Amino acid sequence: MSPELSDEQRNNLSELLRKFSGLFTKTDKSTAAKTNVKHRIFTGDHAPINQRAYRVSPTERRIIHEEVQKCLMKVSSNPLKVLGHHPLCS
Repeated sequence: MSPELSDEQRNNLSELLRKFSGLFTKTDKSTAAKTNVKHRIFTGDHAPINQRAYRVSPTERRIIHEEVQKCLMKVSSNPLKVLGHHPLCS
């Protein structure tokens, strides 16, 4: 744990981790792809996009990668905003 945490914060974190220990993986097998999981993506008033995979040029692939990285940085910098009602990459 981070040395920046107070004793109370460490105790609270330890208690939380123990309470939800079943949510964490214990082996590599537990991280295997799951096929029985359903999820929903809220698109607001917009219809969902349904599109087949397609090839992209190396330039397009680089641009796509950069945009995905920007989105991931927004998630890691403010996960609560993303988990709320805001779009992932607004």
